[in-house]
This record gives sequence, C-alpha cells and structure tokens, in this order.
Amino acid sequence: MEPEWTRIRLLDAEFSIEDVFVEVFTVLDRDVEAGADGNSERVQRVAGRITGESHAVVDAATMIARTGSFCIVVGDPGSGKSTLVKWLAQNVADGKIADFEAPLVVKLGPFAQALDKSPDLTLQEHFFGSVCSRVQDTSGATNWLRLAAEEGARCLFLLDGWDEVSVGLRESVRKRIDFERPFFTTIETSRPSGFPQRLAARRQTEVYHIAGLTRDGRRLLAGRYLQAVGRESLLADLLQNIESNRDLQELACNPFMLALLTWAIDARGVSRSIEWTIAELYGLVVDWIVDAAAENLPGHRFQLARSLEGLERLSYGLLFEAPLPQYVFSENKLLRAGKLGIDFPSPLQ
Repeated sequence: MEPEWTRIRLLDAEFSIEDVFVEVFTVLDRDVEAGADGNSERVQRVAGRITGESHAVVDAATMIARTGSFCIVVGDPGSGKSTLVKWLAQNVADGKIADFEAPLVVKLGPFAQALDKSPDLTLQEHFFGSVCSRVQDTSGATNWLRLAAEEGARCLFLLDGWDEVSVGLRESVRKRIDFERPFFTTIETSRPSGFPQRLAARRQTEVYHIAGLTRDGRRLLAGRYLQAVGRESLLADLLQNIESNRDLQELACNPFMLALLTWAIDARGVSRSIEWTIAELYGLVVDWIVDAAAENLPGHRFQLARSLEGLERLSYGLLFEAPLPQYVFSENKLLRAGKLGIDFPSPLQ
C-alpha cells in the first residue's frame, strides 16, 4: 500500500501527488506587511492578492533551508497547505531533500483530540501510534529518535492544521510542540483563522504565507488536472474564460477553487463558442458541489438547496455590510443569516 502522503484526494477523485503537484511559493510575513497599502493585507484573503507577480517569493526548498528550528506556513482554505506537507514528506522520504533523513507527519486536529483523552501523550507517540497501530508502547521508538537527533540525525516534523485545534486545547498542544522543538526542524501549517502569529510570538519563528498561483501556475495546474482525467482538450477554453475575467483570475489563484472550476466544467462536458459569464461559472461550481454531496446523501438534496439560500444571504451581508473579510463563523451567526434551523458545524471555518 502506498503511504498516505503520496496521494491527494479532490472531492470524489484521487491522484498521485506527482501527477498534479505544482511548485508552491511562499512570502515572508514581514514582506506581506511591507506590501500593505494603508490596510494590512494580513486580514485579506491572500491567494488572489499575493503572487509571484506581485511579491518576492521563495520556493519550498528555500523556505526549509532558511528554517533553523521552526516556521509556520499560513494559507487560506484550499491554498495547498496539506498538499505541501504531503509533497515535503514524500520528497524527504525519497531522499530528494538532502538536509533531512526522515519525515514525521502529524495532523494536529486528531492529535489534540487524542491529547484531551491522554494528557501525557507526546507528538512522537501519536505519530508512531498512527504508523504502528499494533505496538502498544512506542516509548522505545520515541527515545531512540530523540537520541539520534542529539547525535546529529535530522528529521523534519510536519505539523498540519494548527487552526483545527480547538481553542481550549491550544495551550496544551503548544506545550507538546515546544517539547519536541529542541530535537527537530518543524514546519507547521495553519489557516489565518488559527491566529498563528500568536504562536510565533517571542519564539524566533518565521511566518510564511502561501502565495497564490501565477498565470503560469494556473495553466500548469489546470493542465495537470485535465490530463489526469484525459480531458486536455478543455484547457484552452478554460484558461480563456479565467484569464479574461479579473474575478475569476483571483478565484483561480487558489488551487482548490481552480480545481473546482475545472471539475465543474469537465463534469458537464461543456463546450461552447462564447465566453462564460462569471455568474454561469459560479453556478456550475455550486451545482457540481450540490450534485457531488447529494450522491453521498440523496435525501439531503432539498436541505442543500435551502442551505444555499441562507448562504446567499450570508454572502450578501459579508460583501456589502462587513468592513473586513471574516474567517470564522459561529453556528448562531450562520443560522441567523439563513433562518433555516439546519445544523452547521460550530465553529465553521
């Protein structure tokens, strides 16, 4: 069986990382601040506003080389944080990143839940428990790895999803992270909603933001997605629609949203001689998401349609009434916006 980090799942399709991965570029937090025009860009969605065409960027290999002990990678939903973690793990394991001998990947959300049940659990114990489920006591492996690190072995600790740690558990998880820091080089990912700058404060930690896809990046990623499903012929029309519309360009700077546009059009076998309007493309994406969800929960199609009505009202309020972009929504706010009484996760990010 192939390790999890060699595969990426996009909704109902699964691909090899090597088939669809395009190089991820990042921007230092201080450069994001320097590029702000009056209002800090930190509070805005980054992907469509910060790219290699607008800011000085560094690639993943350079970012790692500059990281002495610890760095945080911040990205919007769908910007490629978890994909980057998988790509780094695979390339370290394959010996393509010569500075490190082994990767350790931990999803912080599940770790936090496990820590809540077992307060003495360490990150290493959780990692070894996930890859060696038949071993009850992993202390031998964790002690051996720490001794190897003290003797010069370099392992890359990849911690994915700080924002997925509930607020009440963040201090406990932070202490577990700090416990491992003397032994490993650590890369941690987070959405802006996790307020990762607070984690970096006073810890000599660099913070990087994932940059949005450039024009070349959009072409390459869309081409790889379509090639993976044998639909390369759609690429020219897709790119023409995206690059001729500023809103779609910004949307397509996010890898996940670009994939949704690609999949929505491909799923319907679309072919037309005139350009799509942005409303039509948004409609295709939304319809495709509803159809995909309804395949798993056929009885919920009506609920999904009613949920969209509430989300339309929420979107209107955010667009015309909110002074700044918002990343975290409580269940009550969503229910007030929709007036539907549908159970949303809380908080929904």
